[in-house]
Amino acid sequence: MTILLTGASGFLGAALTAALLDRGERVLGVDRAPAPDAPIGPAYRFVRADLIRPGTLDAALSGERVDAAILAAAITADIARERRDPAGVVAINVGGVADAVRAVATHGIRRVLVLGSGAVYGDEAFTATSLSEDATRPEPRSLYALTKLSGEAIALRLAEVFGLDLTAIRLGTTGASSGIGRATARLLAAEGARVVLADVSEEALEGGDPTASVIAQEGGRAVFRHVDISDAEAVDGLVADAVREGGRLDVIVNNACIRHPRCLTELIEAD
Repeated sequence: MTILLTGASGFLGAALTAALLDRGERVLGVDRAPAPDAPIGPAYRFVRADLIRPGTLDAALSGERVDAAILAAAITADIARERRDPAGVVAINVGGVADAVRAVATHGIRRVLVLGSGAVYGDEAFTATSLSEDATRPEPRSLYALTKLSGEAIALRLAEVFGLDLTAIRLGTTGASSGIGRATARLLAAEGARVVLADVSEEALEGGDPTASVIAQEGGRAVFRHVDISDAEAVDGLVADAVREGGRLDVIVNNACIRHPRCLTELIEAD
């Protein structure tokens, strides 16, 4: 299967590229510039394109046989970027998505995945114990969140217009129990690391066994510690516990986070 991936050089795009290639898929990566460690080989083809210009993706797809598309290109704008280039953020996160959906439909690609963001839920995303598409109302605050929600809605509408099998998902950042944190912990353990997992809950949001149990089943070593990283004393205790557990501390993966629509210099410790 050949998969079109926009935003292929970004953090998420690069991870998706690696995962797809590992599965034996062929990837057509599109971005403004290749990643420094972009894959080399017949299964990966990179096309340089700036999706801010309508019609750009058509040239990349010309002559290609593509089975599905993942639309991951986006500008994750902080407050400084919002002030400097709000039109550019809107152009990529909204206009770029709309034109990409049109382009894939024009070239006969029927299966499409649009990567949205949990940021569309605003503060609720970080205070609720769970989020439901039916019960949790989006309350986007930042320009990034507003444009991601708009791009998602427009993509779903265009899917109806073109008759596409399109799914929009909302990604979020987690601690060690779920999502990216869970995957990172498993990879580290597979490389032989002794992993100390920290999160406010041991339960995996995506379901299944707790991360520590999964790692043990895979032959790795991991322990779980219930920690709220907004509590400075709890974090100090976590680090001390990790040193006691392994004899030393070599790597810290600071994965859990929330988004604040303020500059770094304006944040306080509680943030």
